[in-house]
Amino acid sequence: MIDEIQEIPAALRKLRYSYEERSDIKVIAAGSLLEAVIEKAKFSVPVGRVEYFNLGPMTFTEFLMPEAVKKYIVTGDKEQVRGIHKDLYRTFLDDIPKYSSNKLSQNIAEVFEKIPGQIGADKVLFKGLANTNSEVIRNCIDLLQKAGLVYRVSYSGCSGLPIKASSDSSVCKLFYLDIGIYNSVMGLLGVTFFN
Repeated sequence: MIDEIQEIPAALRKLRYSYEERSDIKVIAAGSLLEAVIEKAKFSVPVGRVEYFNLGPMTFTEFLMPEAVKKYIVTGDKEQVRGIHKDLYRTFLDDIPKYSSNKLSQNIAEVFEKIPGQIGADKVLFKGLANTNSEVIRNCIDLLQKAGLVYRVSYSGCSGLPIKASSDSSVCKLFYLDIGIYNSVMGLLGVTFFN
C-alpha cells in the first residue's frame, strides 16, 4: 500500500512496469487528485492493468461517523460544528497548490470560494467565478470535480430517454461536496443534521 502517491509522480511511472516484473504482487496506490497528477505528468496508464476505485458520497451509516456529527451529538454546540466545517474548507483550499501551478491554483481557489454564491442562480455564470477567461475557469471546475470537491450538474430538457441524451453541458450548476461546509461558508446558522 502506497498512500499519498501523488506527492511523487515518478513513483507512478515506476509502478507501470511492476506487473511485468512481479505480476504476483498486488500494489495499492492511494492519493488525492490522482487523475490530475497523471494528466499533469503526461504519462499513459497501462490499459487493463489498473483498477480504479473512487471514494464517493457516503452511505447513511458512514454519514453517522464524521467528526462534525460526533461533535454535535456530544456537545450540541452548532458553533463547534461550524468550526469543524470551516477547518475542512480551509484544508481544501490549502491543498489546491499541490496539484497546479501558482497562477492556476489562485484561479482554482477563487472559483471554489465563489461557487456557493451561485447556488441559487439558474445556471453558473463563469464571469462571476473568477477574473479570467472561460477556458481557465472550465479547467478549474474540471479539477475541482476530479477532486470530488464540486459536483457539476448539467441541464437536461428531459425530452426523452435516456435523459443524458438531451443534456447540455454548457448550462450547469455547481454544488459543494457537503451541505454542512456550504452552510458554514455562507454563514448559515442551521446544522444540516438533527433539526
